[in-house]
Amino acid sequence: MRISDLVRALSVTTSLFASGYAFAQRPIVYSACVSGDWEIMSVTLDHEPVNLSQHAGFDGFPCWTPDNHVLYVSSNPNRDLWMMDSDGSHQWLVHALPEGRPMHPSCSPDGRYIALSVQQGHAINVYVLDRENSLLEQLTTDGTSNTPSWGPDNTLYFSRTVKDAQEIFRMRLGQEPESPGIQGSRPVLSEDGSCLFFNRYVGGDAQVFLLDLRTMQETQLTHLQGINAAPVVSPDRAHVAFMRYSGEGSGIYSMNASGEEIEQLTLGGMEPDW
Repeated sequence: MRISDLVRALSVTTSLFASGYAFAQRPIVYSACVSGDWEIMSVTLDHEPVNLSQHAGFDGFPCWTPDNHVLYVSSNPNRDLWMMDSDGSHQWLVHALPEGRPMHPSCSPDGRYIALSVQQGHAINVYVLDRENSLLEQLTTDGTSNTPSWGPDNTLYFSRTVKDAQEIFRMRLGQEPESPGIQGSRPVLSEDGSCLFFNRYVGGDAQVFLLDLRTMQETQLTHLQGINAAPVVSPDRAHVAFMRYSGEGSGIYSMNASGEEIEQLTLGGMEPDW
């Protein structure tokens, strides 16, 4: 191998390693009450929370976009969809909703669509925003569908109430929802689409579960008292973060992908994304 080829190969390898390391170390974003206002925060596994939004009022339901921006709901001045850079800079309005209360936005892997829950009165349904033409379409009409999340093939997962129980549904745009027969809520897929994380109540406590979609083997990851909810998986699939409420307090917690090494990352906080 010529020296020039070796240098070029080493350069490419170093570049890939650096970008992969940065991707794996992407912080957890979440919302927390700070001095009476709800803010978008970020935290890494070395416990260093940072206030990203620094707005008066409400900023919540943050999620990462494929190009590493943070999408969130802000009441500045109305409850609309906003976006900012990963360090909290360059905040801009994405879409102003005409009515309803937006929650749980999720950006599709190709970046074109934003799925979200919209609450109107006592009803909540799943909508999708096409960022290419700014059209907002209502996908469900049952009044209980919520917390949408995208799979890597642009399949949309969400939960709804069926006979007083939470059940997970999936759908592709332009098609009807279908039920794979999974009892639970708050579904989220790993970035490679092989694993589904979700919540299910066990003995009065909300627990985090993992379903391997290749083998359909189900594993209960948490065995904790209280509410252990809204699981999200790290880009390298090595860790899972979730929010926890119990008699001992609340906060964002992390664990490894096997449900071990559970650790509290923050005092307070909700709705994490990784």
